[in-house]
Amino acid sequence: MKNLTLVILGAASLVALSGCDNVGGQLKVRKALVAVVDGQAATIPAGTYNATIEGSANIFKTQISLDLALKGGTGHILFNVPSGVAVPKEDGELKLTAAQSGQPFDMDGKIATNVQEGSVQSGVESCTRNETEQRCDGSSCHTETITITGQQDVQYHSEDTIRDVNVTISKAGAVLATFSGERDDSSKVYDYQGACY
Repeated sequence: MKNLTLVILGAASLVALSGCDNVGGQLKVRKALVAVVDGQAATIPAGTYNATIEGSANIFKTQISLDLALKGGTGHILFNVPSGVAVPKEDGELKLTAAQSGQPFDMDGKIATNVQEGSVQSGVESCTRNETEQRCDGSSCHTETITITGQQDVQYHSEDTIRDVNVTISKAGAVLATFSGERDDSSKVYDYQGACY
């Protein structure tokens, strides 16, 4: 198994991620894939690669970059995203033709998002609150803010967000490679937070 990193750059990327978020999975190259890598034609051998799609909020959604380890270093396969082409934030599809992307093949990416909520839980958690106090030193007084640690009653539920990402790379209708990955994020969602006492 070879290692590969797929990087999607954009404020609203195919995987709807930001910062260092990523979706892990596998890229299966069925036939040797000829691509423009770092501005030059290169061949990616057939095989299965561990792969990660990473989101980045640092660059506008004008390119998608597929980065992979090649002989002599990392190669970057850039897909241009023309203005007016919608990039899905959650559920949806992104299709780029070879003419649009600047690569000698088409790309079809799909994302499906499923959110599952757990049952409501109740409990008591620690909390902090700020209070002001009047303090006097001899003849002068001033107001001071102090932080008090306490407890509060809470109700919450868990929320699991599962993103399935599938990308197909094809030429003249023949599938050359596929990426399949999944990301599962869990978060605690508060339904009620009582006063800090």
